[in-house]
Amino acid sequence: MGFACCWLVSGARPSASAQASSELSYSLSWVRDPGAESCIASARLALALEELVGPILRSASEAERSIEGIVRFDAQTKRWQVRIRLLDRAGRELGLRELEREAASCAELDRSILLVAALAVAPADGNAALPAALARLTLEEEPGPMLLSELEQTSPGVAQPNQAPKASMANVEPSPLTKAREPQQPALIGELSMAAAAAWGLLPTPRPGARVAARLRLPRRLSSAVALQYWSRSEVATYDGGQAAFRAADAVLSGCGSALQQKHWQLDLCIGGIVGARLVRAEGSSQSRNPTQPYWGPNLTSEISYRFASRWLLLVSAAGSALWPRDRFTYGDSSGRTSTIFHPSRLTGSLALGLGVRI
Repeated sequence: MGFACCWLVSGARPSASAQASSELSYSLSWVRDPGAESCIASARLALALEELVGPILRSASEAERSIEGIVRFDAQTKRWQVRIRLLDRAGRELGLRELEREAASCAELDRSILLVAALAVAPADGNAALPAALARLTLEEEPGPMLLSELEQTSPGVAQPNQAPKASMANVEPSPLTKAREPQQPALIGELSMAAAAAWGLLPTPRPGARVAARLRLPRRLSSAVALQYWSRSEVATYDGGQAAFRAADAVLSGCGSALQQKHWQLDLCIGGIVGARLVRAEGSSQSRNPTQPYWGPNLTSEISYRFASRWLLLVSAAGSALWPRDRFTYGDSSGRTSTIFHPSRLTGSLALGLGVRI
């Protein structure tokens, strides 16, 4: 059984390896050519990579660097061939790793592929500088030690032609997917969240509520979001000793853009619309009506998300709306006497704190 690889990196060898690299964000593009379906899948590779080096993956439009890989089976040599490249935001190649191996199944290369991707994110001079989980991976039985040994024998800063393998993907006609670097369409990212909220101006008194939301992250730092909100009971006394109780429920649909992105933090600014209804129930000693009054209008929302794990988010949001119509709620008895019990504000606002998950 044979195994061959080579590693080339542009520029000087980095001095602050694992810690410096972990400050960057990366995108992952992983392609399995027809016939290589037994190799590790893109979603599984991304999950395993973040378990080793932390939550560093972003969409292609958000990432500072990109890891691009492809695997294929060469029917002539009967070998699996893997090419993994590290690119900067401008598309310049920072590093290249090529593997070639005979194996009954492409799945036998999974650990090698994961190790190469992890070392691209967290390069190191030796096991001591590697994250613990990654160091353990390199100390396991083949091919972990073999890959680490090759990395130690070859200086990443200088190509060493006399150490090049007899056969590598550089000498093989590449798959059409590797002939030219096409702009990669980033995968869509979904987010679900639940939050405790508070609103004012919508009901007679500021009230707590609950918020359930979904967001779909799109290319170019854009996203679309929908939120369903419920606001708890607010009571107003009537002139005859009774009371009127108000509740509200609404939905918000928005288009958003990311105004600020850091390694774990993100600020989204959204503009959209809100539509909902106030539910009114009067309880008094005289005749009353129990209406449901709709409202609608534009909505502005700002949301800060903190990604504290590979999939989990802490969310804080603030929103404001201008609502129509501006209803006047009155209470009347059988004698015809009426009294205004609530005149909603045109402008309303809300705050929310919650937890989200990426799917």
